[in-house]
Amino acid sequence: MTRLMILWYVCLVVFALIVLAASRADAEHTGPWLPVYGNSGQDITALPAQHRALNRGHVTYCFDAPSSDYPAFKTQAAQTVEAAYKATGMNAVAVEWDADCDIRNSMPPDSTFITTCGSGAAACIYYWSLPVTIYYRRALGFWDWRSTFCHEGLNSGHFMGLHEQYNDRDFKSLGKTWTCMDFGTFVWEATTWDRDRIWNSWTPDRPSAAGLRNEGNGWVTATWTQRRADEGAAHAFGIPENTNATRMAFGYSDTREGPITWAGERCSAAIDYCYTKYKDGQRGFDAAWRGCIWGRVEAPMTYRLPQMTRGDSADGYWFLFGCRA
Repeated sequence: MTRLMILWYVCLVVFALIVLAASRADAEHTGPWLPVYGNSGQDITALPAQHRALNRGHVTYCFDAPSSDYPAFKTQAAQTVEAAYKATGMNAVAVEWDADCDIRNSMPPDSTFITTCGSGAAACIYYWSLPVTIYYRRALGFWDWRSTFCHEGLNSGHFMGLHEQYNDRDFKSLGKTWTCMDFGTFVWEATTWDRDRIWNSWTPDRPSAAGLRNEGNGWVTATWTQRRADEGAAHAFGIPENTNATRMAFGYSDTREGPITWAGERCSAAIDYCYTKYKDGQRGFDAAWRGCIWGRVEAPMTYRLPQMTRGDSADGYWFLFGCRA
């Protein structure tokens, strides 16, 4: 009977209660995405640690001494990261405990944990800070933390913008085995549902309008808007702007039929491979760039992924600005 009670407690607390700022506490979470307060317009990638990862190209995470020494803890973190990377195409890398670490994994003294997270949680995350800190309750003695990693997030879960999917008013599991955002289900690999909602939060779309303007003297200018082609239909909270787009990449081809060559093969590192800040809204090309100009909305974190809206595009990756007459 004692053993059964212990196993039941493990099931009950294997996932954490998310901790929100005291002024924003909400015990009845609804919807797939975390609320993001302040001036970030509900965009998780505007928070400092997430924004840094978006522009670096991967999340970094590290461990304090107690969590580093905990049996199999670092190995299980790496397994969970690899599963999420396979699911989403967005990676996380273990680093030393320093200023470049986006997520600090910490096992504080038990009294500190209870003060920080409460006595009913196995872990909790402060996802809005820089760096983000995830606290784990070492005193529980878990032998497998992978479902907690998936839930709180290294490159999944809360860090990537996902909300609770259990009844957190009554602290009851809803048996949602299609996500790692419920608890007691022991799901530790990011699922298709998790992947799609993470993409909704992190992946930009091609612009709602784009074109190629003839300037004379052999020059053309590629122009684009700041809004998404889907007007927010595939963006978390329906945000219509390309808030998670940081740059425009370019390609060129002799004809509309391609093949398309990445402009970076012509542009040197000294001019950043012709990447242009997305907020600039335009870039000029001289007469040496013949044929058709293509665009690719992205951030370093998401350049491997297809655009959310395909439309007039090449396999969901490039979209056409236009071709010289």
